[in-house]
Amino acid sequence: MWLKIMPFDATFCEIVASQEVKNDLDAYFSFMTPGAIYNPRCRPDANGRRGWDGKIRLFSFATGKIYFGLIPEIVRLANFKNWKIDYSDLVFHEFDKESLTEYCTNFKKNNPGTVFEARDYHVKALFKAAKNGRNTYLSATGSGKSAMIFLLCDYFKDKKIKRNAKEGFYFGLVLIIIGFILDGILFTVGAIAGGTQFDVLAYYTSPFFWAALVLVVITTTIVGAVKGKK
Repeated sequence: MWLKIMPFDATFCEIVASQEVKNDLDAYFSFMTPGAIYNPRCRPDANGRRGWDGKIRLFSFATGKIYFGLIPEIVRLANFKNWKIDYSDLVFHEFDKESLTEYCTNFKKNNPGTVFEARDYHVKALFKAAKNGRNTYLSATGSGKSAMIFLLCDYFKDKKIKRNAKEGFYFGLVLIIIGFILDGILFTVGAIAGGTQFDVLAYYTSPFFWAALVLVVITTTIVGAVKGKK
C-alpha cells in the first residue's frame, strides 16, 4: 500500500493514496467529541437516522486534505504499517540548530532598538517548529509568542537572502568561465580566418578586463540578494 503527500496551501496538505490507506487514515485521525451523545444532531430523527455520528475527522476522505502539522504522525503511521510514502513534493526549510540558536541569542545585540531578549524556551520552541515545519504552542500571555513568530520569519528571510546571494555569486563565476571559453574559441577562429595574431596576454592583463569580471560577479550577487528579499 502507498500514499503521496502533496502541498495544498499554507494550512493543508493533500493525500493521494489507495482506498485501504484512506480508510486507515480516516479511522486513525478521527475521535469522538466529548458529550456528543447529548448533542441534538447525534440523536436519531423520526426515521431512526442520525445527522452526525459525533466524530471529528482531521482527515477528509472526500478531498484527501489534512492539516500540515500532522505530517509527522502520518509518517509514523506509514512506517508502522509499512506503507510506501512519497513526500518529495514538500519543501522543507534548510536550517541548523547552531545558527538558529546564535541568531536568537544575538538578536537583541544586533538590534539595539529592541527590548526583546530570547529565552531558552523561545529557542527550543523555534527549533522544534523549524524542524517539524510548523507547530502549535500553548503559551501564557506576554510570554513572547508574537516575538517567536517574528524571529522565525526573520531568520528564514535572512537565510534566503544569503543563500540567493551565494547562488548569484556562483552564477557570476559560471558566466566568467563561459566567457573565457567563448573568448578562446573566438580568438582561435579570428586568427585562422583573418590570418592575424591576437595579443591574448595584453587582453587578459588589461585592468578593464578584470574590472568587467568583478562587475559581473558583483551584479549577479546583488541581483540574487535582492531576489531573496522578495
